[in-house]
This record gives sequence, structure tokens and C-alpha cells, in this order.
Amino acid sequence: MRSVDRAIFIPQGLTPKVSQSYQYGPYADAPQSLGFGVTVSAPHAHATALEALAEVLVAPGTVVLDVGSGSGILLAYMARFRGEAKRIVGLERIEPLVALSVDNLRRAGFEPDAEGALRCPDTDGTAIIVRHGDGWDGAAELGPFDAIHVGAYASEPPEALLRQLRPGGRMVIPLGSRTRQQVYCIDKTASGDICSVPLPGHVRYVPLVEPQPPKPKMPDGEVDWDARYRRGWAYGKEPNAFVVEVARRFLVAASSAVRAAEGAGAADAPEETSPDDGATSKVVPPSGRPLEVLSLGEGQGRNGVYLASLGHRVTAVDLSPVGLAKASRLAAERGVPEANLCPVVANLEDWTPPPDTFDVVLS
Repeated sequence: MRSVDRAIFIPQGLTPKVSQSYQYGPYADAPQSLGFGVTVSAPHAHATALEALAEVLVAPGTVVLDVGSGSGILLAYMARFRGEAKRIVGLERIEPLVALSVDNLRRAGFEPDAEGALRCPDTDGTAIIVRHGDGWDGAAELGPFDAIHVGAYASEPPEALLRQLRPGGRMVIPLGSRTRQQVYCIDKTASGDICSVPLPGHVRYVPLVEPQPPKPKMPDGEVDWDARYRRGWAYGKEPNAFVVEVARRFLVAASSAVRAAEGAGAADAPEETSPDDGATSKVVPPSGRPLEVLSLGEGQGRNGVYLASLGHRVTAVDLSPVGLAKASRLAAERGVPEANLCPVVANLEDWTPPPDTFDVVLS
């Protein structure tokens, strides 16, 4: 690792992070931003991976795969590991990082050969190949591999990578959830059996992004609401004035009607407010149960969550699962009971609500 200048692989010009825990800079033992939502791992994380793979890396003719090769620095470390005539494959899903890593490796002394692989005169003929590709698929055409390093966490080791691991080979991969991960050494025996051993301690990696099916093109004039909602709160988190006014003027009266239909006495009815007196008294749910409200075209939940916070039970219907997921998060932020908001992903043109269920329909 000392033979590779880490500063070559850290992009210059990115705004440095400020942290109470870490000193940031190319030689700090801390992760460094690469842009694109990914990082160059801290040196201790690379050292852990190299140590776990050392027994395999020193064997002559070893074939290695680095999934999520990013800046290319681990490829350089592996190439300078003692051993002869290795082939090291870097697989990176973010295409601009493929070009960046090749440029970094050339600045670190590696030069392309006639076949496009990168070589360094003092690495005993070792070749580095960097490819754009999906880590879940691996690089079967360049395998099988004696050693596989995965620089992003998954809940389970990808099946394709296990298939591409040669018998007698080893994979090093962080496994777990977003908040709790552990690095595992996964060995494949000569008979093809898999043996997993966790390394001590816990780690924090970015996720190994799962492949998504291609999204169909939106017809002319239509809006991709999922994409719009991912960018932020399209209309904010507060209810629109129309919904607030509806709640103030009509839902108290609706509550009274429900109570009357259920046989509640007039003395139990909530005090109503004149629609024109400017008051904004809180809506009181009917005796025995809250109002059942159907909110159509709910979007990101600002209106449904508002009505649910008043004590009503809201069925929020929208075509966008992204929008309704945000609605559930907003409800949790506001302390709305889970039972008060029921998100339903559906196309309103095809969806039929259950009969005789709702006291109020808001569209």
C-alpha cells in the first residue's frame, strides 16, 4: 500500500467534509468522496480486504475480481502484491468512474498494452482490466476468479459471484443491512461447498445497487411522478388551503351526520362552526369511531397526513409508490398513528373502492 500514492486516486476540487470524528484528506484513515454518491474506502478497510485475500493473491497466475472498483486504488494495491502474472478485473457500474480509474492508474505508472490492459513494469506481468458492468452479474467471461472483493454491502452474496468463484477461491464481501454490516470471508471448497466466516467488528459501506428493469418511456404529455417525487417534495409537506378549508367547513358536519346515523344522541354531537365565521376549530371525530376518508390522487401525502392527524382514518390512493412511501414517512414524522393512514397504490381509472365504506371522498 505504501508503494501507491493514494492522493492520485482522490479527486481534487471536491468540497472537503467537516467531521468531528475524522480528519479528511488523501492520507487520512477515512473514506473520501468520489462523487456520484460513492467513496474511496478508508485505508484500514483496504488493508483488511488485502489481508483476508493475501493467501490467494500471492499464488502465481491468480485471477482477481474487484466489484465496485471506483477510483481504481485497490486494483493498484492488488497489482503490486507479490506474486506473478496476475489478471485483475475491476468492475464498476458508474461509467464515468471507469474512465476516472483508468486515468488514475495511468498516472500511477500503469500503461495500456496492445490489448488494452494496463500493466506496470515492476509488477511481473500483471494485467489490470477495468470494465463497466453490474456487480450482481459479475464478469463471467473473464473468470473464473480465485479472489473476489466486493466494495459494497448486500444482504446475501450475489449468486452470480458465487458461481464465478473458482473452487479453492475466496470472496471478501460486507453483508448486512443499511445500519449494520460485517465483512465476511466466503471460501469455496474443492467440492464446490461454500463456507462463510465473519471478520471481527462492524463496517459501513454503500449498497451494492440491485439491477432495475428498464422503465418504459412515458407517453407524450404524461408526467413520471415517481421520478418527480424522488427529487424532493413536489408540493411541500403542508396541506393545501382547499383541504384545510374543507376540513374546517364540512368534516364537523359530516361527523355529526355519521353520529346521527349510528344513533348517537344530539347531546353527543360536536359543536359545529359556521362556515362563514372565519373560525378554524379542530375537527372532532364521531363517537365510537373516526371518519373514514378516501383521498384520491394523494401524491406525497401532505393532504391525507393532515386529515389523519385530525383523527380521521384516511385511505390514500395514488399511482406512485414513491409518493405513498413518502406519505408514510411524513405520517411517522408527524406522530400520526399507523392505523389512521392506509396507502393504496392503484391506477384511479381501474381501481374500484369497496362499497359503503367511506364517509368522505376527497379528490
